[in-house]
Amino acid sequence: MTRLIYDPFHQAIGKIYQNFKATNGSDSPIFHLDAHSMPSLGTSMHRDPGQIRADIVISDCLGKSCSPRFRDLVLAAYAVAGFKVAYNWPYFGGRVTEQYGDPGHQKHHAIQVEIRRDLYMDESTKKLKAQWSEAQQKVYQAINYICLRLPTLIE
Repeated sequence: MTRLIYDPFHQAIGKIYQNFKATNGSDSPIFHLDAHSMPSLGTSMHRDPGQIRADIVISDCLGKSCSPRFRDLVLAAYAVAGFKVAYNWPYFGGRVTEQYGDPGHQKHHAIQVEIRRDLYMDESTKKLKAQWSEAQQKVYQAINYICLRLPTLIE
């Protein structure tokens, strides 16, 4: 499984980072949104078994994978878009944020964004809900908010 999925995935991310640095300069910052979906309720395998989760969970490896300014921008973006947002609970970040987030040395800012699945799909059938486009529009609004304000973070 590692050879089929994990390795090619991380090679692709590494290549994107290399290409970005080659095009924009080795000192250029990278701002990385690592998007995921999560179950609406914590399972027995999670830190929050049986608890209903926020609409969006933003994670930054407990402040290690991105600057506070980028974190605050992402938190604000999803809140302004109308989502109920949690920070570092029940997730603290994952492999991507751990591996690629290096805001101090390399100016790589990686943050994990989890969306609660029941906002757009029936979790038991895996079929899109009729109102899936509402969640999609709110995500679009959040990303647009980030994109418009991101230049203010670049020193």
